[in-house]
Amino acid sequence: MASSYRNPRPFLGLAAALFFLDLSGVAQERSYATNRITESINNHVTVARSGDMHPLARAEYELGVAPGNMRMERMVLVLQPDEVQQQDLEELLAAQQDPGSEDYRRWLTPEAFGERFGVS
Repeated sequence: MASSYRNPRPFLGLAAALFFLDLSGVAQERSYATNRITESINNHVTVARSGDMHPLARAEYELGVAPGNMRMERMVLVLQPDEVQQQDLEELLAAQQDPGSEDYRRWLTPEAFGERFGVS
């Protein structure tokens, strides 16, 4: 007796390919991040930002100047999107949740998200 089982893998591959082809067209329709670093970085020019210091970094724990060869462990660099990127992200998120939108449930790949909302 012949089996009626069909392997779904070929169909899944085709569906995935069509999905990513569709997203690649969306990514090319929009312009993305502008370069925000427009000149050479000068390590002698710094800006202090409020609220960026760990709460335990207080004068009572001060030990003096750290040696120049000291490794800085667990440093985190957080970059803020520019206003255009933030607005674009908010519009995309709203459109992905709107059944009447062409972007409804059209999720971006990590690469497409980075291209569109990441640092240039």
